[in-house]
Amino acid sequence: MREFPMRIVKAISVFLSFFVFLIVAVFAHVLITVIRPSRRWQAMSYLAYLLIKFFGFILGLKINLKGRIETLNERGNFIISRHLSYLDGIVFGGLLPVIFVSKKEIKSWPVIGWVVAISGTIFVDRRNRNKIFDSVQAIAKTLEKKINVFVFPEGTSTDGSSLKPFQTVFFKAPVVARAGIVPITIAYQNLDDIQFDWKNRDEICWYGGMNFFKHLWNLLKYKRIDVDVTVHEKFLTASYGDNSLNRRNISQRCYDLIAGAAGLKVGSVSCYRPPYK
Repeated sequence: MREFPMRIVKAISVFLSFFVFLIVAVFAHVLITVIRPSRRWQAMSYLAYLLIKFFGFILGLKINLKGRIETLNERGNFIISRHLSYLDGIVFGGLLPVIFVSKKEIKSWPVIGWVVAISGTIFVDRRNRNKIFDSVQAIAKTLEKKINVFVFPEGTSTDGSSLKPFQTVFFKAPVVARAGIVPITIAYQNLDDIQFDWKNRDEICWYGGMNFFKHLWNLLKYKRIDVDVTVHEKFLTASYGDNSLNRRNISQRCYDLIAGAAGLKVGSVSCYRPPYK
């Protein structure tokens, strides 16, 4: 029971910071739109970065960066990773200012939906193939403005036992924008002094029909969460034409790299291509 007061304090801090952010973000959004509208989403992504950084502090995130970490100082990259939990967004969003791509349903969540919307999140309606391409165009335009965009190409979070096929349609955006693709591997290591493995993976992994608030409440009992983040070499797209074969080849290379770095079987799963061109 000793961790109960700590969880209460953490929960209050999280939700208060949401409301403070909303007030500041609305004011900043209006001000920047009037003064310099072309820099609006760069500014909003930076404000979101500060908020997420604070969330990481509350949750006790300790991130061990590896690999080509200098790439995180660049702008206008298409950044991808496997997806295990909402915690992934807090890990990555606290590393650099970035615009996330998320499913449309999150927009309707109380408070959280308002925060992610005003942060510039690009929402995807996966049930409407025409609107998916609208989202891809929005990603490309954001990249052309030299703003980093983060995509989870699996399209959903998992329990980490496998890597779901990548949705290749999203790889159209960096090809059109001539943006670099930066694959990142995330690996959770310890919860306090407990090693993270398949036996306790549900402490971190949020997937399927899990209740978000119940899962978060349980996560708040931990004082420290250790996570390794490996930034792989940037994949250049300038020499690739915009066609389905190139998108498939690029996404497959990224899939194999991330799966291999995560210690998962590679080569047996082809990247998913939606039933449209």
